[in-house]
Amino acid sequence: MKIRDLFEDDLEQREVKFSKNIKNLEMSFRGKKVNPNGKVLDEWDLDLALEGRNLTSLEGCPKKVKGYFSCSDNNLKSLEFGPREIDGDFYCGGNLLADLEFSPKKINGTFSCANTINAGTHHLISLKGITQEGVHNLNVSRNDKLTSLEGAPQKIDGDFICNSNKNITSLKGMPQEGVREIHS
Repeated sequence: MKIRDLFEDDLEQREVKFSKNIKNLEMSFRGKKVNPNGKVLDEWDLDLALEGRNLTSLEGCPKKVKGYFSCSDNNLKSLEFGPREIDGDFYCGGNLLADLEFSPKKINGTFSCANTINAGTHHLISLKGITQEGVHNLNVSRNDKLTSLEGAPQKIDGDFICNSNKNITSLKGMPQEGVREIHS
């Protein structure tokens, strides 16, 4: 599903409604409001894709997302106020994050803080705060300022992807259990 599919109105009207944080976004999917009447939802039953919306805050996010959650390619400096639990994948690359503090406590899928090829933002300097529970695949690719893998979850149940990080000279700190394949 693409982000445009989340909205019922046309593209020009959506551009007018864009805001700097989720709390003020008026979003709906099949008539269900993401943030009805300014209230923070406890749970969101679908995928929640918020890529490329110039967000500076995740304030107003639901506490639990029952699908995947993506806040990639925004202007986030912090994951504060983001979901605490995600039943699917979590994507946060292409932001202004220096670390991964406030990442979800638990996910049940891929954790990706890989920078997108055209984002041009390489601010991540630490994996501090990264999710430790439920990570299947871990993708930390294309983070030019990252110098260490310390803080990475020590157990994952899938692939560890760490390519195009020119300043990482050691795999110390990488996941030790459950790694199916390493891409570096």
